[in-house]
Order: sequence, then structure tokens, then C-alpha cells
Amino acid sequence: MHGEPHDGLTWFVDRALGKRMVRALRDDGCSVEWHGDHFEDTAEDPVWISYAAARGWVILTKDKAVLIVRGKKPGGIPNRDRHKTKVASLSAFAP
Repeated sequence: MHGEPHDGLTWFVDRALGKRMVRALRDDGCSVEWHGDHFEDTAEDPVWISYAAARGWVILTKDKAVLIVRGKKPGGIPNRDRHKTKVASLSAFAP
């Protein structure tokens, strides 16, 4: 599927994955939004997660804290359920 459109799906790449991931996805023809283009590195997770979720973007991360459903652990991500957040997690990335 290299270089072809990906059915309107937009990936929101978490700062933890870095720009290499953004470039790899864009090189493959994906629509990608980079955390750093929208937020400072110090932005709290609930802020950017709500922002991405409200736009229907799929969050791509390796941060386990993002996967915690609200109420399961202290510090869980608020609004995840409200926005029906889509999250994909990677444990490692080596292009």
C-alpha cells in the first residue's frame, strides 16, 4: 500500500515516538498530525488526547499511561471514553 491514500484515516503521533515515525508514515502516504506541530512538549496528556480524539484522529503512542482507562488507576486519561478515543500502541519502533 506504499504511497497510496489510507481511507481518510489520520494518525496523531505522540511526542514519545518522534519525528522519524511521522516521516515514515508520511512517506507511506498516511495523513499524519505531529504532536509538536500542535503542542509544546510540556503539554499534559489529557489536553492533547482530548484534542486529537475530538477530531477523530487515531493516537499512535508507546506511552502506556495513554492506554489507561479513566478510573482504573490514578492519573488515568480523562475524556478518553467520552470521545471514544482511538489509540494504537507500539512497544518498539525500528524502521
